[in-house]
Parts: sequence; structure tokens; C-alpha cells
Amino acid sequence: MSIKRVTFSGLTIAGVCQNVVHFHDPDGSQTHPALAAYLIANWINPLRTVQNNNFSWIQLLIQTVDGPTPPASVHPISPGGGGSFGDMAAPFVTALFQIHTSAPGRKGRGRIFIPGMSIGEFVDRGRLDSGSYGLFQTNVLNGWRTKFLLGGTAPVTLGVCSRSNPTDFSAAEFIDVRQWAACQRRRNYFVGI
Repeated sequence: MSIKRVTFSGLTIAGVCQNVVHFHDPDGSQTHPALAAYLIANWINPLRTVQNNNFSWIQLLIQTVDGPTPPASVHPISPGGGGSFGDMAAPFVTALFQIHTSAPGRKGRGRIFIPGMSIGEFVDRGRLDSGSYGLFQTNVLNGWRTKFLLGGTAPVTLGVCSRSNPTDFSAAEFIDVRQWAACQRRRNYFVGI
């Protein structure tokens, strides 16, 4: 068993934003470069289709966190803005993916804040408009559900784990985008979301 902490870093005109996500590599066979290439193609590239053209993913860090924790390996992402045009929302306004596992309560839930959204994605006091919600489903989540959930086709499984004990890992069984914009907490602003 191997738990990989992946830190995706992106750049807006105002600064750096990060996502920290955990994946389970069942037999520990995935090399960091192979995993980075897979995640860029199957995690980052679909996200770009729903993000603003003024936001660009720049690198990802991969670190094995169960057992001795070696330094993270750094993998650049070819620059390229998102596929949505117009004014970008304020950096603290994000889309929110909700992860659900079979574990009951808060322990079995996770969130991923997605920066770099266009103002036009949100209508009616911060609700994703129906077209944007549909794009999230077809361009991002359908593929992620097929690949990264428990029993998926990816070489790794998305999940939720404890910060203090990464071996306490629960595999994701469902992921969805919340229909309302999320607000990144100020204490984490441009630190890690």
C-alpha cells in the first residue's frame, strides 16, 4: 500500500493557489513521473476546460506519505490557461468538489476548492449556472468518477485521509461539484486550498 500526497499548484494574476489531494496506489508500483503524467492528462487537463484563461496550472508535487516521508518530487505542468473567457472571479471565490466515502461522519468527507473560475460561471448570488454545472459534470466529473473513484480504471484511487495519520485512508465512492460558489478561508488564502 502507498498513499501519495499530490499538491497541484496554479497561478493567477494575484498569486499562487494550491490543491492538496491524496491518492492510494494499491501496490505502490506507480513511479512519481508516471503518476504525474497520468494526473496531468486525466486530472488537470479536464479541469482546464472549466477554468478561466487567466488561470494556469504550473506544477505538481508528489510525496509518498505512509511510512518514511521522502522529499516531494517536482513535476512541471506545461503552461496554458483555462478554456473559459471573460473576467476571472476573485481568487478566494472557488468551485467546490465534495468527496464522499463509506466512512460515516466528517471523517469520511473531503473537499477540493477549485480556483480560477470566471465570474460568468456564477449567477443568482453565487450559484453555478446550469450550463456551467453541466460542463463540470461532462468535462470533469464523469471522467474522474470513471477513473479515480473506488474500483475505477486509474492506477490510483482518490480518497480522504487524516493529516496526522495518512494510513487512515478512505477511498472515494462519489464526487460531485457543489452548485454554489465556495469561499476560501482567509487564513489559507494563497497557501493551500
